[in-house]
Amino acid sequence: MFDEKIEDDCSLPKATVDKLIHSTLASKTLMAKDAREVLRSFSKKILIILAGEANRKCEEEKKKTITIDHLIHSLRKYELERYVDEVEKSTKCYLEYTKHKPSKQNKFKESGLTMEQLHAEQQMLFAQAKKVPTTDGASVDELEIQIDDVQEIQDDKSNLS
Repeated sequence: MFDEKIEDDCSLPKATVDKLIHSTLASKTLMAKDAREVLRSFSKKILIILAGEANRKCEEEKKKTITIDHLIHSLRKYELERYVDEVEKSTKCYLEYTKHKPSKQNKFKESGLTMEQLHAEQQMLFAQAKKVPTTDGASVDELEIQIDDVQEIQDDKSNLS
């Protein structure tokens, strides 16, 4: 009953699975529609099994977050060791990518502007937006726009310190 609910609630994106199938097959090879559906269904089930085992291991360790180690444990438990190297390689690439990806939190810190300057810039952008007509003909002045309170933000920041 639980498995049926999971199957009804989620599915892998058809276009994504079809794209993976197409990129894997030889250029002139086709896969029948029913074969693609079976593969999609099987893929979903194997993901549920692996995620379930990773979750079980995570709970066993009294952790709240499933990690790569939990996923690798799942692969090994179901004798899928041949994929462990690829998972570790992908993880290493992802971690390297995240080191160089700019943080959204640092975006404003690195701007060199004070909170007051950022607030003034926000006000200016709202004023400019009011001048542009909307697609439905409504006036932007009629829309409710929530503007951040600079003092409230600064108070929140100082309370966190």
